[in-house]
Amino acid sequence: RINEELIKRLEKSEKELEERSMRMENLEKQVSNHSGLIETNLEQASEVNKGILSKVQENNELSNQKIELIKKQVSDNRANFNVKFGEVEDGVFKSSKATKENTEKLRLLIG
Repeated sequence: RINEELIKRLEKSEKELEERSMRMENLEKQVSNHSGLIETNLEQASEVNKGILSKVQENNELSNQKIELIKKQVSDNRANFNVKFGEVEDGVFKSSKATKENTEKLRLLIG
């Protein structure tokens, strides 16, 4: 009778071990599946990041080109301003000189 009870307990323990073993196998399969999904997601994220990086670099290049164009326009505008300022300054000088000459002529005529 004790042997029968021990045999029943052993059979029950074996059955529980089998169930645990099957659960472990299922968990291992799930872990394996999740690992595969994680790896796939990482690869996809890496590709997306490469695309983003490429766009950022492209935008930086375009921004740098625009900055260089603006610098050139500023430089050209500064040069044009200096030319115009020189012309105005020259005109003022000539006008001032002519005014002085006319003033001298008027003094001589009046005086």
